[in-house]
Amino acid sequence: MSIRVNVKRSIPASQLQRAVTSTFESLEIRRMLSADVLTYHNDLGSTGLNSGETQLTPTNVKTGTFGKVYSDTLDGQVYAQPLVKAGVTISNGVNTTNGATGLHDVVFVATEHDSIYAIDSGTAGGAILWKRSFLDITNPAGNQNNTLGASSITSEPSGDTGSGDISPEIGITGTPVI
Repeated sequence: MSIRVNVKRSIPASQLQRAVTSTFESLEIRRMLSADVLTYHNDLGSTGLNSGETQLTPTNVKTGTFGKVYSDTLDGQVYAQPLVKAGVTISNGVNTTNGATGLHDVVFVATEHDSIYAIDSGTAGGAILWKRSFLDITNPAGNQNNTLGASSITSEPSGDTGSGDISPEIGITGTPVI
């Protein structure tokens, strides 16, 4: 099973025009996120308030300038809230995608197939920087996913739980915290 994750972000029309007309200017324009989202509903009180948001306003969030920037195919459904952190240094590792090292603005996404993804939300928008699956506890590269001594980890078929809310499997459902 695969699912597509869509990320929407406001880009003023003037910036889009400059990016199209000049390669030099397109290198200068940064579509940076204005505030990190490090926990469910943005804060420990789960209020949903993002008090650090300064760029999105009713004036610039319009059909002509606000829309899908990229989408990615993931290995399962997404019920946990994606989290956002700007300025993350991605190091080379067993789960890192080739060429993904360096400084990135990242969206972290957890799936019901027990995987966590780091997806670039900056200049390489949509590039998967790394993927960590918690289903393979015997990672041959030595990066052990499980430190609790379990002999196996698996997502649960939704039919085994008697719940039809999440289907076809239940894995990482709760939102992690950065």
